[in-house]
Amino acid sequence: MTNNTRAITVLCEIMANSPAPVRRVEAAEQLLDYEAPPEIVEQAKAALASIFEDSETPDDIRLDALKLIRKAEARKVVPPRATVRDDPRHIELCRTLEILKRRSALVDAGVFPFPQGYDDDLTGPDFVPMPDA
Repeated sequence: MTNNTRAITVLCEIMANSPAPVRRVEAAEQLLDYEAPPEIVEQAKAALASIFEDSETPDDIRLDALKLIRKAEARKVVPPRATVRDDPRHIELCRTLEILKRRSALVDAGVFPFPQGYDDDLTGPDFVPMPDA
């Protein structure tokens, strides 16, 4: 085992030699949760597989081993998050910002008081924020 820290080496020894399956699971967890060389990760997965495939091992320990190997094998599936653009507060902030930009442009152009209906497209119910807002 090259490029292994002493901690990784000891964890590998515990994972391979401990008579208590719960300690082997804990050692494998430490190896999988933190950066380790690929061959060590594969050893940890193999150790977990030997634990969860052993029907003599208590179910709670087998389930712990299964949880760890699933976490190491596959990314977690999560429901998509709602985008900020769908939040009514975001829409109102965008609306206010667009109105202020338009007012500023009118003031810069020397137009004051503002003409009737200058912001009708921004204050209507069909307002959609600009994509870059």
